[in-house]
Amino acid sequence: MLQNRREGYGIVNSSSPRQRRKAAPAALPAWSEQLEEWRKLLGECRLKPTRKRVHFLRVATLRLQAQVAQWLDQHALNDPAAGIARRWNKQAKVLRRALGRVRGFDVHLGSLRQLRGILTTDSGYEPRSCRAALRQIDELERRFKRKRKDAAKLLVAALAARHDRLQRAMSDLASAPPFQQSPLPALDVRRLSEMLVAAIAAFPGFNPDSLHDLRKRLKSVRYLAELNAGSREAIDLTAAVKAMQSAIGAWHDWEELAAEAARAVRRKSEVRTLNDLLETLAKESLEKALALCESARDRFVPATPPSTALPAKLSVQRAESPSVRTQSISA
Repeated sequence: MLQNRREGYGIVNSSSPRQRRKAAPAALPAWSEQLEEWRKLLGECRLKPTRKRVHFLRVATLRLQAQVAQWLDQHALNDPAAGIARRWNKQAKVLRRALGRVRGFDVHLGSLRQLRGILTTDSGYEPRSCRAALRQIDELERRFKRKRKDAAKLLVAALAARHDRLQRAMSDLASAPPFQQSPLPALDVRRLSEMLVAAIAAFPGFNPDSLHDLRKRLKSVRYLAELNAGSREAIDLTAAVKAMQSAIGAWHDWEELAAEAARAVRRKSEVRTLNDLLETLAKESLEKALALCESARDRFVPATPPSTALPAKLSVQRAESPSVRTQSISA
């Protein structure tokens, strides 16, 4: 019963491989629809920043930023529309930081709900061995709800203070000729694959220090791939990127929650009860993320073929070693 549900903590690998089906990612809406949706979410968040509204506005901002950044990479700095794009991007970064503070507490509260579910029976009974951890979860939930409320107030204030600048930046972006329609041509699967390979190859080895930066690089690839999710190849690539992103994000969330719990729980004599659980979840999530990244490297990054050239003969009069030129993986 409870023991079976708690084995492996039922979170990191909660379903068997047979139950998993690769769902085709939905293609992004048209460019004009994305701009309009962003405006709508901005107004809704200003009125009431609920969990879903904050999440959707943050994702919509990231998607627009990925497309604007890709356009900027393909155009000269002195292009008349480049300044408009950079000004909107600057406002979007400020907005994302404010949204991220609220979103962080929403993620923590969601993780605690998961933990509560695996520490109680189906009938709601709390086993004695789990009660210390459940008390700590109660304490953390109260703390996070207070801090989330404060962060939401700051978000509303920031949206009110920056309302004119945000709206002006969006209006200028929407009215600029290059952005009246989709700013990017359709990217073929070959180009998307090259972007994914470049993102992965930027990290010779995967470790906890590099995974978070890798996840940020993968976001742009994912959102751009979603623009071309009609082909089977693009669907497969998008699903692979999303799986890597999600696995790295899960590890990062559990690790941050473990650190926050260590700082926040008042009953220091009981703090290890919850921390041991959180550290185990973080470790399992890290192992899964590293395995997925290594698998993606093997799948998408071409191996460097061994050199077949014969070694140069050493001169009898010059016995020093020849220089060896190392080759990096081509993106």
